[in-house]
Amino acid sequence: GVDVALLSGGIYEALVTTVGGLVVGIVALFAYNYLVAELDKVGGKMETKTMEFMDMLNEVH
Repeated sequence: GVDVALLSGGIYEALVTTVGGLVVGIVALFAYNYLVAELDKVGGKMETKTMEFMDMLNEVH
């Protein structure tokens, strides 16, 4: 027959591995979203400064 202790040990190991993968995935998702938001902020600042610089150049000429 089937050894219940051996089977339950395998299921436990699979569940622990799955939970570990989910934790890593969720943390990575939050980190990714944070970094994308920060890059959007930097991109917005760069766009603003570029427009200010272009305005300065237009004033000179």
